[in-house]
Amino acid sequence: EDIDANTISLFLDWLEEVKLVSVSTRNSRLAAMKSFYRYVSYNEPRYLERCSAILSLRQKKSETKPVNYLTADAVKHLLSIFDCTNVRQFRDLCIISLLYESGARVSELINVKTAELRQQPPYTVILHGKGNKTRIIPLDKSLAKMLAKYIQRNGLSGNDYLFFNSRNEHLTREGVNYILQTYFKRAKTLRPDLFPKTISPHILRHSRAMHLLENGVNLIYIRDLLGHTSVITTEIYAKANPEVK
Repeated sequence: EDIDANTISLFLDWLEEVKLVSVSTRNSRLAAMKSFYRYVSYNEPRYLERCSAILSLRQKKSETKPVNYLTADAVKHLLSIFDCTNVRQFRDLCIISLLYESGARVSELINVKTAELRQQPPYTVILHGKGNKTRIIPLDKSLAKMLAKYIQRNGLSGNDYLFFNSRNEHLTREGVNYILQTYFKRAKTLRPDLFPKTISPHILRHSRAMHLLENGVNLIYIRDLLGHTSVITTEIYAKANPEVK
């Protein structure tokens, strides 16, 4: 009874004006609250009117940021700095290479199991995306051979997760980010002209999509590779590239 649409509006304004959060963070907080009040409306019909008012609150429009991605030369340089004779660096190279090649989200990459990697032609990997949607992604022969070597080195099979940390535990999102940041800093030190100020695992996904687009791959196929529901989502890459536009 203490919370209504006006309370939530004031809270959102406070987040933005006092806590100085971004518009996207403000909108994500609103989305979480709407999810809760949608649940309340089904389970406690007596609050339906109050819930309807909260559910009618609109998200605030935010400024569209340009897609951040690495050039093909930057990706090539990043993948060239690994020492493949070092066991940990070889694992890290496999992680970053597969992340880029497959265009996977980090959550998809860390949940890949050994059995989901096809080690015979045609080489593929199975990714489990949002909404329990599964897609099969083709892989380059050289990457497939590298992953096969990695699997053999580590004695992986069947239901084993493909990637794990130094304690042989399931690799986390934070672990993947830490690995990427480590080599990004090293690569950026060697070639500062090639790299942006910051990087995230998602930028490799953006980079893969942009490089496919630059090489004439149809947006429909890029949509399928990335696991987007609609090609409208994939169009951000065409809009971000002046030559394609």
